[in-house]
Amino acid sequence: MHIGIIGPISFADITHLFPDVSEHVAREMQGSSLLISLIDELLNQGHRVSAFTTEPGLDPNGAAFVLTEYGDFSLYQVPLRRKGFRSDRGFRGRMLDLFALERHCLRTAIQASGVDVLHAHWTYEFAWAAQDSNLPVLITCHDAPWQILRLMPDLYRLGRLIMAHRVLMKAKSLSAVSPYIVEKINWMHRASMTIIPNPLPADLFKTVVVEKKEIIIGMIINNWSRRKNAAMGMAVLSELKKKRPEISMHLYGPGMGKEEAAWQWAKQHQCLDLFQFFGAQPYQGIKDAIKKFTILLHPSLEESFGMTLAEAMAVGVPIVAGKNSGAVPWVVGEAGILVDVQNGDEILGALICLLSNKEKYSHCVDAGRERAMNIFSARAIAEQYIEQYKEIMANQ
Repeated sequence: MHIGIIGPISFADITHLFPDVSEHVAREMQGSSLLISLIDELLNQGHRVSAFTTEPGLDPNGAAFVLTEYGDFSLYQVPLRRKGFRSDRGFRGRMLDLFALERHCLRTAIQASGVDVLHAHWTYEFAWAAQDSNLPVLITCHDAPWQILRLMPDLYRLGRLIMAHRVLMKAKSLSAVSPYIVEKINWMHRASMTIIPNPLPADLFKTVVVEKKEIIIGMIINNWSRRKNAAMGMAVLSELKKKRPEISMHLYGPGMGKEEAAWQWAKQHQCLDLFQFFGAQPYQGIKDAIKKFTILLHPSLEESFGMTLAEAMAVGVPIVAGKNSGAVPWVVGEAGILVDVQNGDEILGALICLLSNKEKYSHCVDAGRERAMNIFSARAIAEQYIEQYKEIMANQ
């Protein structure tokens, strides 16, 4: 089967699939690790895969797409305007025409690829372009647009909601990554929907859990926003450091690097020396980092799934996260302590509990690894998706 995967992909995360590639390939796009895990597993199972993504490093005035391929894998990168509303390289902002340029280029790339079926991720420009291709399409819903707009009320998220509404109303086949998503977008579509969680790469499950010599509390946040609530997490970690000065606190993700938003917050609150700022990293760097954590603190107010949570579970890292934060309780299960992440005292108490209660800590380690292996392994997820592809193609 020739499967098309369309969604946000970082070139840095797939270099292992291209043993001899030019250093001049555009690499600005911040991608989603779950797509890499899915692509790897589909290739392992003998399928041909073409992936389609946008790339801000490509000039919108240039070719519709750039193709890089090796063996059974092909990557199509199309231009992405860097600005939502302001002009960029002679073109108006991408939200002003609802990503029309990007959708056109994606559609052109899809038509050139010869794929049998398309698997689109998120309900925005990627799914819209997939629908316009007139190929069999499965759309995986990774978020709840109304919830995001409520937590991040701005014109850009309003535009995203409009795009999602259009996509979902036309959708014929949908999957969702958690029961939370099913509940939140049920009113926005008429299609059948299956729950298939996000996949984890096999190498995470090979990690041997050993007692860590250094105590590291880590946060991996996708952006500095009210929704991700990173400032609350940093405030609590500052208090924890007063009680446990031997602890190290590591921050990863966009906005969490030196001179970025988290760094600026720490400077303003006179606690720069308490944190280590690693910022955005390739997926392999994140996987290597999370294995060293003693605890993952995830203060997000809302998650539709939360890949970082599942990754921590797979490598035996207990979690402190939100009991009211969307899909978080469903993903975490008994792999950590769930609290009100808007209450600093509750977060602090949960961290201290895991650090001081060895029995509780061990239970979270074992429960997390078991749940991750049983539910989130890439092999199990890919097999479920392949059945969906076959059904969609048969009904086209």
